[in-house]
Amino acid sequence: MKSKKTKIQKVFDYMKYGKTLTPAQAYEKFGTMRLPAIIHELKRENLKFATRIINKNGVRYAQYKMI
Repeated sequence: MKSKKTKIQKVFDYMKYGKTLTPAQAYEKFGTMRLPAIIHELKRENLKFATRIINKNGVRYAQYKMI
């Protein structure tokens, strides 16, 4: 039986090669609406992230990148 990857594992696998991710992208790709919580959990595993706040047409959102 194949084991399913958790959303945390999926986000980690996606970001470990320098890809950026926004909450909207995380929802589209992985079905999660809790990207900040996932980033927090990964930070607890001593991983480092850069956060960029984007303000586009009056809408603010974060873009995360593993460093």
